[in-house]
Amino acid sequence: MSVVIADKDLPLAVDLAGALRGRGIQTAILASPGQGSPSPMEIPWNRSSPLSARTVFVDAQNRNEPVGQLVLVFDTASLSGSLPHTDQSSEMRMVDDHVRSYLLLSQAAAARFRERDGGRIVFVLRGGIQAGSHVPAALAEGAFSRLAEETAASFAASGNSGLQTLLVRMEAEDGAESLAWLVSQIENPSPSRGPSRWVKAGARGLFGRF
Repeated sequence: MSVVIADKDLPLAVDLAGALRGRGIQTAILASPGQGSPSPMEIPWNRSSPLSARTVFVDAQNRNEPVGQLVLVFDTASLSGSLPHTDQSSEMRMVDDHVRSYLLLSQAAAARFRERDGGRIVFVLRGGIQAGSHVPAALAEGAFSRLAEETAASFAASGNSGLQTLLVRMEAEDGAESLAWLVSQIENPSPSRGPSRWVKAGARGLFGRF
């Protein structure tokens, strides 16, 4: 099964995609318009389009094997650092883009995995901003966190053991070791331990919770 990662805007997502490919795992990364010339491993993605959220999985399957895992990455510090506080319209657009787009992707993946009777959504949240320093980014982070927890609870309530989630928290300073740990969790999935439990990157055996 192949892996799809959202998205090219975030260096952490790009690093993760490269690390997975280095392990021989078929991996595609989603890229919005205007992110430079696309590589063969990038899939065009319109953040605001429900249709695009569905067709990225078709596109990925046409290139590789059927998608077995969707990885959604949210890096609060990276997002807040990319937007000046004086540009209110850009801040609001960022919140709308990231909340809406990840909701659409997770819903499309959930529907596809239910049809196939199996699949996994991995939510990776890397924080790293001080309280009150960037309200829009913090708001989007909170929405992402709740989306992860609700998706995990929905999969658990389905009674279908083939529907899996992994909720990972990373610190801003986490480096190569945490990335390697995340790669290992994607490469060798283990059953979810609870419907909405966050795991700190690097936790042994997934028993550590954040």
